[in-house]
Amino acid sequence: MGLGSRTRREANASIWLVAYRIAVAALLLHAGAASAQVTAYAGSAQPNVTLSIFLKASVGQRCGIGESLGASLSVALVAPDLDVAGIDQSVSFTLNCNTAARVAVVSDHGGFVADTGSAPGFTNLAPYDVELTLVGDDGVARAVCGAADLRPGATSCAPTYLIPAGGNFAGPASVTSGLRLAGPALAGRQSTLRVKAGAWRGPGLLVAGRYADTLTLTVSPAS
Repeated sequence: MGLGSRTRREANASIWLVAYRIAVAALLLHAGAASAQVTAYAGSAQPNVTLSIFLKASVGQRCGIGESLGASLSVALVAPDLDVAGIDQSVSFTLNCNTAARVAVVSDHGGFVADTGSAPGFTNLAPYDVELTLVGDDGVARAVCGAADLRPGATSCAPTYLIPAGGNFAGPASVTSGLRLAGPALAGRQSTLRVKAGAWRGPGLLVAGRYADTLTLTVSPAS
């Protein structure tokens, strides 16, 4: 047998050896991949496989007045004889909050102000008080302030006609500012804002004219 024949046999043996090693490696790789999966077979000791799927979600804080969040509402209270009879009227509203809430009030003028200027011995500004009562699903919050205490930046309450209660609730409302109602308010319970002023007793006289003020009530989720 010549040298060329032996060389060809050795080359063929090397090729078969390489092919064998590749086949063994592929078999081991397939076995490893199969062992990483869990499969259930009928009649086997492992009749089922469990796949856990974890779901996560969140709901943000929301708070509004009435049924429509973010709506603008307006109500007018009229006192035809303010100097003689004063005023004692209320506005009802429903809080719609899925968390604790704060409600605040701002008075534009800090009292009833006349559309005419004052003169010696007269005044064109009449004070009044605001009583705020908030009713939630699990509790009530109440506070009383004078209109003069409901200007932006005010921090104290000194009502003229009603007994003081609670703290200052000058607006606008924020997570830390305003009368706080603990817990949600979703059950349609009526909260109230009451405006109270007695007959005018001075000093001086109220000048004749049309008197007006605007109260702006705002609501916010509370911290």
